[in-house]
Amino acid sequence: ECLAGDTPSHQAGVDARTEAQLRNYGAELCMEYGILLKVPHVTVATACVLLHRFYYRRSLVDYDVRNIAAGCVLVACKVEET
Repeated sequence: ECLAGDTPSHQAGVDARTEAQLRNYGAELCMEYGILLKVPHVTVATACVLLHRFYYRRSLVDYDVRNIAAGCVLVACKVEET
């Protein structure tokens, strides 16, 4: 539940618990999208890493987690060539 450092979401007024819940929700969405697209597990893992890295630079307030999760799966498929 504890996130390292002061994230943009925290600076925008999102408490740590809500931020953790939304990040977990985003990771779950990446997994669901990966299952639906039948991509390898490594691609889903890459998407989850991209999602978390994105939200260490941008705020959950400014970017909807559903759109970012879908975009991360797309980029992960390109990166992993699946």
